[in-house]
Amino acid sequence: KSAGAGAGAGAGAGAGVGGAGIEAVSVSGMPLYKGAAPPNRYGIRPGHRWDGVDRGNGFEGEWFRARNKQKNLKELEFQWQMDE
Repeated sequence: KSAGAGAGAGAGAGAGVGGAGIEAVSVSGMPLYKGAAPPNRYGIRPGHRWDGVDRGNGFEGEWFRARNKQKNLKELEFQWQMDE
């Protein structure tokens, strides 16, 4: 068990790329979800039993939109200052 957990524990999102038969394994030793998943605030990947349906209330999307808006406004303010 320790050999399997150590091999895939640090693999992260790029696991399985270029390796035949290598399955991504989480730090706890459980298999990871294979597929696209919406991002979340904590960067936690879904478990291997997730069915791919986002059952959230939209908070995560709003959170990312607000952060991107703040970042864009900050960059624009800097550019406007440099323009003058």
